[in-house]
Amino acid sequence: MNSGSEHVFERYNSQLGIGDIERHSIEYDNSNGEESVVLWLKIKNKTSISHLTSYLAGPFMLYFDVRLQNYHHSQAFDLSDDHKPIFETALLPQKNGIIKLVIPPKQKRSWYVDTISEILFNKTAKVIYEVSLASTKKLLKGKVLKKCTLSKDSNLHISHQNTSQLWGQPLSILDTPVSSKPIHLVVLTHGIHSNVSTDMLYLKEQIIQSYVDNPDFDKEQIVVKGYTGNVCETERGVKYLGVKLAKYIINELYNEQIVKISFIGHSLGGLIQTFAIAYISILHPSFFKKVEPMNFITLASPLLGLHSHSPTYVKYALGNGMIGKVGLDLNLEKDITNEKIPLLYLLSGDPTKTILRKFKRRTAYANSMNDGIVPLYTSSLLYIDYNDVLQNIAEFKKKNHVSKSLPKTSVLSSITSVVLLPRPSEKYILDPSTRDDPIIHDKLYTPEDISQIQKTYKDTTLYKYLKSDSKANYNFVKLMADNWHNYMTWRKVIVAMKPDAHNNIIVRRRFGNAYGWSIVDHLVTEHFMKKVEPEVTVSTKIDSLTVSVEATNIQSIDPNKLYSWLTRVEGDYQDGMLTNVSGILQKSFRY
Repeated sequence: MNSGSEHVFERYNSQLGIGDIERHSIEYDNSNGEESVVLWLKIKNKTSISHLTSYLAGPFMLYFDVRLQNYHHSQAFDLSDDHKPIFETALLPQKNGIIKLVIPPKQKRSWYVDTISEILFNKTAKVIYEVSLASTKKLLKGKVLKKCTLSKDSNLHISHQNTSQLWGQPLSILDTPVSSKPIHLVVLTHGIHSNVSTDMLYLKEQIIQSYVDNPDFDKEQIVVKGYTGNVCETERGVKYLGVKLAKYIINELYNEQIVKISFIGHSLGGLIQTFAIAYISILHPSFFKKVEPMNFITLASPLLGLHSHSPTYVKYALGNGMIGKVGLDLNLEKDITNEKIPLLYLLSGDPTKTILRKFKRRTAYANSMNDGIVPLYTSSLLYIDYNDVLQNIAEFKKKNHVSKSLPKTSVLSSITSVVLLPRPSEKYILDPSTRDDPIIHDKLYTPEDISQIQKTYKDTTLYKYLKSDSKANYNFVKLMADNWHNYMTWRKVIVAMKPDAHNNIIVRRRFGNAYGWSIVDHLVTEHFMKKVEPEVTVSTKIDSLTVSVEATNIQSIDPNKLYSWLTRVEGDYQDGMLTNVSGILQKSFRY
């Protein structure tokens, strides 16, 4: 390309629905050039301006980021660097972003441009957008751009990948014949009003990369999958979602080549994956004999529900169907079909306990602050060393103020931060040395540790979290916590992050949720790059005998009678208010 020449190389128009992402690759070879080449990239949200304030029908915003293909967040950048990452968390309808791409002389440069729909509530809504690339900035002006014809440059290569292509396997794995390696299947599960395909793509790619970097990579094949069939249906309840996930694993994912399986669930996804493994263990009892359970990981998951220590308006919304059946589940409402016992209480017992014990690792990641959606008590399974956590929170916040109690964040502020994502500072993005370690507590808890914690905090911290309007719910929370720890060790990783902590913990958006980079690094390193150590012995001979007898009794009873709450086929589930309102609003829009 001659210096000073004016050309338009790309005008790519597309539309993205819920859970859709497109990755654009831009490569330029300036190896023979004597001077720098400059390209100008424009990303425009072309959705009608009438959709601007229609959050429940959309929201019709676009996230994008532009980064070098060899980028890693451990790199340091100077403010003047012409190749530092650029991102926008909420590109509104009819707005655009323009980015300068520089290719120095005698060099090649390649960029990824990710464009992601921010639609949350509706399967039919679309964000319309355009990606344009030109040799000069002035050619990207609307009226000028429309009149230009596309030019070609032999040094420039542009390609595009859609959602399904990005969820395929990397070439480094496909190069090996499929039948030659055993498979470790990793199942990712999203939370309420979320999706796997965009919200958990970062986590998926980091797991894949860990295997590429691992010297034992050639011994097995890693396959990371997530079920997309629950998108926009998360209000229908834990059972509905869990059954669908279980059937997806059995009917669409399983083959004889799979020898290991891991589960990673974010938020509600932790409960959904729990129901799925319980369902599989009863309806398909041979599955976990053929496939070795490896990692069971939850991230900010309401494993004990959301009834205790929640604001009155939250309890009212959950208990009155504002978010459908799932709200009733989380509020520990009495289930009429299950002898007035909350579903989550039943789920914490057997067969869940029996199958959980088979996993090599059980890890709960929990937010200690800035998560108004899932409080610490429920995501950490109640029993932790609160004194240590509080001390470390104070140290984390010492530059501002010392916290004398567990910090609180409102539900409304947490929900708002999903739509209007707080932007991480430029210093945090560009300079790794300025980042505080968000992990403030990381400990393996044995049943003996749990017993000591129960004694230490019985009349103080634990009482506060167990406090409830009804004695029944008080007992359910405590009994659920006890069930989750029954003859099992748990690794509990407590983290402290800035808003939006609930989605930072999975890095929902690569740069928008950058405060969670270290959390994902920790998860991947500890669970997929390190060898499994022998589990700590936690049971006495009497404990082991009890477990053995318990398992024997379970197997001697017809599972359809013993676990009817799990196996019973039930009627259709109703959506909650948000999904219904979104559908009504969407019908009024035209594209």
